[in-house]
Amino acid sequence: MNWHQSTAVQLSGLLVSLFGWVLSCVTTYVPLWKSLNLELNDLEIWNMGLWQTCVSQVVMQCENYASLLALPLEIKISRVLMVTSNGLGFLAFSLALLGSDCLKTSDPRQRRPLGITGGILFCLSGLTTLVPVSWVAYNTVQDFWDQTIPDVVPSDLSFRSVLAFDAFLRKPLINRDTTAGLLRHRFG
Repeated sequence: MNWHQSTAVQLSGLLVSLFGWVLSCVTTYVPLWKSLNLELNDLEIWNMGLWQTCVSQVVMQCENYASLLALPLEIKISRVLMVTSNGLGFLAFSLALLGSDCLKTSDPRQRRPLGITGGILFCLSGLTTLVPVSWVAYNTVQDFWDQTIPDVVPSDLSFRSVLAFDAFLRKPLINRDTTAGLLRHRFG
């Protein structure tokens, strides 16, 4: 199979963007957005996510939130933004795949706008992932230094932060190369 260099760049951009989208989906679901543990009891760790709260002792027990109205504002908005991000990521991957040179389905002049639109949607998806993750991380750090919260209840950023920031970095940065490759192929 003889591929051009731009096709290889597009394929690698698609694969890395797909990996970033999967990380964003995992970040949305896992209950590891915020971890709380009491210094008095090291055996019990509380993990909070967008959809449920889990307590980990010997085994992990999770319970869905009872009321949407009782949730903090950042969790409500984070839910909406993360679901939007996942939807945009799926649409972006579909459009970028249809617009790539890997599939010889139509005229290249018809595929290029699809690929460019997919790249733009990947950037938007990455931004809608970054906003809720950064907001919850900021609030966690603020709670950590808040003098009104007792010192025996420290808050930690959890594994979710690593996944979400990695997903943000993989989506738009790699796809910029793919979009640049499409533009270079068209105008260069």
